[in-house]
Parts: sequence; C-alpha cells; structure tokens
Amino acid sequence: MYTQQQQYRISYTTNTRGGWEGDPFKGMKEGREAGFRYMEIFGASFCRPDTLYYPDDAEGLMRRIFEIGVNFVSITGGSANGSTRFEELDSREAVIENHFAMARFSRRFGCQVQKTNTGRRRPGGSTDEDLKVVAGTLDALGKRMSDELDMQLGVHLHLGSQIQSQHELEFIMANTDPKYVGLVLDTGHFTMAGMDPLAMAKRYGKRVVEYHLKEHQAGRPRGHETGSGS
Repeated sequence: MYTQQQQYRISYTTNTRGGWEGDPFKGMKEGREAGFRYMEIFGASFCRPDTLYYPDDAEGLMRRIFEIGVNFVSITGGSANGSTRFEELDSREAVIENHFAMARFSRRFGCQVQKTNTGRRRPGGSTDEDLKVVAGTLDALGKRMSDELDMQLGVHLHLGSQIQSQHELEFIMANTDPKYVGLVLDTGHFTMAGMDPLAMAKRYGKRVVEYHLKEHQAGRPRGHETGSGS
C-alpha cells in the first residue's frame, strides 16, 4: 500500500516560515514556489483551534496541501497537549501514545519516517539514568511504529532537548535497537554541539534515516536556535 516511489525525498522544513505560531501553510506555499514538493512540519501545527486538523480531519488537511501542490515527508513529534517527557519512566506510556498517534496520522499521507525531538531539556541536563529511560522509551515507541505502521523512528539531536551532546547521542545509539531507532542527523545542531556531521554520518551510516541540512559555522554562537519540545 505504501510502496516508496523513490530512494530519496528532498523536503523543505516549514516551521520557521509559519508553523509554530503562524500560518502553517505559508511555508508550504513559499516552498512550493521555490520548487519543493515535499514538506516537513511539527504535528503541533495542526492542533490549534485555527488549524485543527489533528486527529480527526486528515482528509481536510489533504485537500489543503494538495491545493498547494505538496505532500508531507514527515509530520513530526507528538500533539501540542501530549507528553514529551521521554526521560520520565512514569510518563513512558503517555509519551508513546502521544507520538504513536501522530505517526499514525502522518502515515495517512504516506510518511515513512517519524522524526521526534525528546522533550525540553531540564536545567540540570540529562544524567545517564535519564538517558536509560529515554532509550527504553524510544525502543518501545520504535518497535510499535515498526510493527503496527511499518514506519521508522528517527531521534533528532537538538540543542535544548534531552539529547544534545555527543555523549548523549552515543549513549542513545549504543542502548537502542538499530532495527527500531534511527537517527535524524541535523548538521546545524551537530555543529553547534561540537561534532563533525560528516564524521557522525560515516560512523552511524544506515542508522541515519533523515538529514537536516543547515548552514552553520563551527564556533559561532547559537543565534536563533533554541530548545524545543517534540
């Protein structure tokens, strides 16, 4: 039913051009004008009263994006009101249900990869005990997505989230099943975290399920990049 038509899909992330608080269709229209046919956007963009398509109006959203002439490569994260506390064991089931439900919604658009951040970083950062819980939650979520939706889960290292350093990345990669948990390699956030994106791409190889390509010079300040929930 969901046979992939091409090996790679190049998409445009619309969030900085409307999608967090603004019009989520603004970036889609601009991206289409620039020649992009695929879009990536946070699922939370469709949970607001003025853009309430999730969870019950996938057909209405399809009509809107098809009028623009685009489709989604990924509708990411969970809902605006759902749990993103990946590091809390007591929240595990709520986190899984939140993100699985958004993955199921995105599957209706033919999406094959579900990218997610891992919740806003706490002031004290992530301990190894926190990371063990995060890894367990990602494994369980990825397995459910694979078994029930035939989708790949990709964890997104993002400054300001529970996973932002090389140690945290390596811990998660070492303690999750490659069959169920892949990596979204964001060249901007990897560079800002002091890593070489190319070296990391070579290291993790087939575990990279999605690349985010951003222009950022090593050693420069973070600029507008901020922490994010899922």
